[in-house]
Amino acid sequence: MKKVLFFGFLTVALLLLFSGCFQPLSPREYSVTGEVLTTSGERVPFATIEIDGKTILETDETGRFQVSLKRGDHSFLAKEPGAKSITKRLDLSKEENLSLVMDQFDATEGWKYRQVSGGFRATLLFLAASLPDVVSLQLSGDFSRDDVSAGNARDFVFVMESSGKTQIDWTPILRQESTFSFLVEAFSITFPLPQKITELARISSSDGETARLGDYRSFSTPPSAGRSVVDPSELRYVGDMVTDAAPDVYAPDGKINVYDLIRLLDHYGTAGTMQNGDFAGSGNYHNFQRTPFSRVGLVGDGQVDIWDLVVLLDAYNLDETEINTPVSPENLQVVLNPAEHTHTLSWESPADDINDGYKVYGSNVNTSGQEHLTRFFWRR
Repeated sequence: MKKVLFFGFLTVALLLLFSGCFQPLSPREYSVTGEVLTTSGERVPFATIEIDGKTILETDETGRFQVSLKRGDHSFLAKEPGAKSITKRLDLSKEENLSLVMDQFDATEGWKYRQVSGGFRATLLFLAASLPDVVSLQLSGDFSRDDVSAGNARDFVFVMESSGKTQIDWTPILRQESTFSFLVEAFSITFPLPQKITELARISSSDGETARLGDYRSFSTPPSAGRSVVDPSELRYVGDMVTDAAPDVYAPDGKINVYDLIRLLDHYGTAGTMQNGDFAGSGNYHNFQRTPFSRVGLVGDGQVDIWDLVVLLDAYNLDETEINTPVSPENLQVVLNPAEHTHTLSWESPADDINDGYKVYGSNVNTSGQEHLTRFFWRR
């Protein structure tokens, strides 16, 4: 019996000894919770958190984070495009709560997120030193034109939705360079629920160099066969210069999109012809009319400049379908002629709209069942 007790005590002692020996090999982990703030105290969604020099995680949609770390010394740094916090060091020996304030400038660009009244806002930032002349993004999700706002009233922004994707084209070319700060807000997208922007493709141009990322495909509406009244070749007078497949070669393809804009900007400020983007001059650029389409009165002045850019941006995204969209008649009137039991139908077409025709439908039986005649007078 004594031997049994002796071996029992010996076993317990050995277990305690070995557990004490192995404890340093499995240091305890502690939870660190925290938040990332702006200098005004606003929490920052989807900010990147670097721990010990490595990107470990990002904040959630409320600007908070949580991570479990081993006991010891650790460094923490929060970042987003254009801003970062100072590095905070923490000798971790218990549960901790940490606040990181992004009060330092950081020379990075990308998407910045904020919680706003009624939803969230994502803003695309560029460094002024590497600002593109034009950028076209194709994003996952449906965003309407009302969801997108330019960073500056002089910027051009085009938005098109198609089958769960959205294309946004942006250029700041109408802005003066003196208005640029270190960081340039291109445009913002507002949406009701928190989400990160997913870029499917991007095309950008700067200093004559074009860069493409992802599978960039044109969103333009395909031409409708057998419907053209205004010949799509008319578009070459207001911006159509190249195809998507070969943007360096003059070959109008019946639509005006980002590739044509890039070609004009590549020749901006130089002498040129219609093939390079010379469509109008200071005295006639306003003669262009988008709806109904008319380019009568446009005359190039031998320079690719602001007047040509204004014409192309006004004509942006036109194609065969767009220029042949019917225009509703104006001043439509129906006059009853009781003595003759007839009606007189009259209308006016918008100025210069000589390509639209109208079908008129009538009945020879009125609501009381009595037959009557309908007479139509065409006035164009």
